[in-house]
Amino acid sequence: MYRIMLVDDEIWIRKSLTKMIKDTLLPLNVVCEAKNAKEALSLIDTYNPEIVITDMKMPESDGILLMDKIYSNYKYIKIIVVSGYSEYDYMKKAISINAVDYLLKPITIEDLSFTLKKVISLIEEEKQITTSKELIQSNNRINREMFFQNLVSSRIVNIKDIELESKRLDIPMTFNSSSLILCAFRNLYKAAKDNYYGNIELLIHDVEIMLQKYLNNNVSGYVFKTDDRTRICILFHSSDYTSIKDALNTFSSYINNNMDIKLIAGISLPFTQLTNLNTAYNQATEALYHNTVNLPVLYCLFNNIDKTKKDINICNEEIKILSRAIISKNISEIKNNFSKIITMVSRDNNITLRDLHKLHLNLIVSIKEALIKIQILSLDKITPYLNIENTYKIISFTQFQECNINICNKIVEAITNDKSADITEMKENIETYINEHYNEDISLVDIAFQYHFEPTYFSKLFKSAMKVGFTEYLISKRIENACKYLVSTNLKINDISIMVGYENPRYFSQIFRKFTGYTPSQYRVNGSNQQTS
Repeated sequence: MYRIMLVDDEIWIRKSLTKMIKDTLLPLNVVCEAKNAKEALSLIDTYNPEIVITDMKMPESDGILLMDKIYSNYKYIKIIVVSGYSEYDYMKKAISINAVDYLLKPITIEDLSFTLKKVISLIEEEKQITTSKELIQSNNRINREMFFQNLVSSRIVNIKDIELESKRLDIPMTFNSSSLILCAFRNLYKAAKDNYYGNIELLIHDVEIMLQKYLNNNVSGYVFKTDDRTRICILFHSSDYTSIKDALNTFSSYINNNMDIKLIAGISLPFTQLTNLNTAYNQATEALYHNTVNLPVLYCLFNNIDKTKKDINICNEEIKILSRAIISKNISEIKNNFSKIITMVSRDNNITLRDLHKLHLNLIVSIKEALIKIQILSLDKITPYLNIENTYKIISFTQFQECNINICNKIVEAITNDKSADITEMKENIETYINEHYNEDISLVDIAFQYHFEPTYFSKLFKSAMKVGFTEYLISKRIENACKYLVSTNLKINDISIMVGYENPRYFSQIFRKFTGYTPSQYRVNGSNQQTS
């Protein structure tokens, strides 16, 4: 995305230009606006525009002043003049500072689009004419980043190796008292999707450039991405809390206003040796995870962490209930408990990212254990959402909420789609089980737990599979077997009653007559006569 600054004293003109630029569908982003040259010059270093579209006549300071300053100090910036005046002096000035074009108001989208395409071509041509010095600098930057990444992750620990590599990359082994700041970004994925075509690395790259420019202009230091390329470390060559606070406030304001992402950070204890970078990184990480989830806190210092504070344990009971609901495939309870957990987190202003990660890990482990206990054909569709490594990427309540809504939806979808498989498999299993145990004191609840179903859900599933309720089905099996014994054996009716699960012969006779229309004695006689005939 090419960054544009608009300069015009009329706000409606700036808004109109913004819309027209958007309508061109070119890879352009209006990063800032100014009402005169003075204000524009104060914003250039912060927003780093590549293109400036400016009016000529403005109160306090005009377009000529702005073009002079840009031409003297920011030769890489391309200027487009949009003016309501066709005066020769203005045009002559625009030509003298190599303005790309001079457009007269009112301008059309066709004229603006043509000029902007020309500007983009010029910028791309200049990028292609990269000097060998710039290429070397780029390679050095990449090598420095890899070196820092290896240090913070302990992939390089030998002091001699560190000394050799630091010398090669011109990085001092000792420096003034410094702090390591670990920066994470809330709303990162949405911002990348909305403004960078989903390219997170490109968004992080732009943030990195802005941070390095700030350091170069204010205090010395280094900026490098973490291994996962979603966070940024700042080796800030100052341990002065006021300087750190001012820098973070500046960073936060810029990226929030222009990239729609919110900064949170963890800050290490001061250190002076490059070999202590890994320790500082661990401290900054711990400090980052002590930021609260629901309060608008920007950063946390490692030395401000309350080591005596116990971790907050919430939702333990809800997680247990959720696990049982998954095992019993109770969809309403699954939805209800996911909702409860999300609501409880949203209302707790004391919960930190560390607490949230612990909660999420417990939740994931519990869900995995519950899913293992039940057989779901589409389990592979849920598994990607249960990746434990993704837990530490959650740095906001919104992420936690979206993640768990997705998990809930996938579980519900899998259980819903699996019902037909449940019915088919259950019919075979339950028929076998009841045929083997019909003469025992069994109940619907017993069989539901035997096959890991919630009783109410099992009752509905059973009726759907067998076309009759459980009690009616069990009685029919008992009477069916009693009929066989009555016709094929000479056993006493009292003994047959016990054999099919009825200890009370009188109750057995009542049930038998209700189902067959005969008493056991009558059925024996009729059945024997039918066999004889």
